[in-house]
Amino acid sequence: MESERGALLYAYAVRSHHFLEHLSEQLLDAMRSHAPDVDVLWRTLDRELRIHMETEERFVLSAFATIGGAAALDDALAILRDHAYFRAQMLEIGTAID
Repeated sequence: MESERGALLYAYAVRSHHFLEHLSEQLLDAMRSHAPDVDVLWRTLDRELRIHMETEERFVLSAFATIGGAAALDDALAILRDHAYFRAQMLEIGTAID
């Protein structure tokens, strides 16, 4: 059962990362070409990235912490620090785009 849950979480993370990468590329292309939909793309990326981080923190990192031992706990804490950094950067980018 745990291995099935782990496989599902891994599959979610891979799909989500690919989707976020695609959205990021769309946003960068729109910014380079001064497209009128930059704000819509930014809001979409911002929303999806926040959903991804919240889901990862709630399900993936909690699984790391409970089944992975000390090394996995260290990895989970590092990811949480990354998420805090990303949130701060997203706030700055959102302010600049608005």
